[in-house]
Parts: sequence; C-alpha cells; structure tokens
Amino acid sequence: MTHQHFAGTIRIWGSAHIVQAGNFEIIEQFVFGVDCSISSILTRVRKKEQLVFGVDCSIALFSHGLERRLDKIQLNQQLL
Repeated sequence: MTHQHFAGTIRIWGSAHIVQAGNFEIIEQFVFGVDCSISSILTRVRKKEQLVFGVDCSIALFSHGLERRLDKIQLNQQLL
C-alpha cells in the first residue's frame, strides 16, 4: 500500500475476537463502521470474512485498543 490509500478522515469503531492459528493471529467477528473505503482489506473485513493479518498489516487503520494488540502480534511474529 502507499500513503495515498490513507487520504482523508478515517473513523473506525467496533470490536474483535482474536484467536491464535499457527504462526498467525486471526481476527474474526470484527464488526465496525468506516467512513471511507480504504483498501481491499477493509472491504473484506466489512463483509465479515475471516482475515489473517501478517506483519505487513498497517496498525494505523485500527482503533487505539487494537493498535496495541497488533503491535504485540507483530513483535511475536518477528521472533518466529
């Protein structure tokens, strides 16, 4: 992704259930609203599909509570 995908005001809210699956963390039952279309990742999440986040996931897209969780995920995967 480039920074062009993040243009404009982004508002994201909701909740998530995170489970461990091998070397990946899966965020499922992620329900939220967003005021603009950011990327195909958000489009898939809005359809409530299971989505696997790798180390390249941009934590800037998520609320503060999830940012810290994804930071931990990234640190864990760097150690693998």
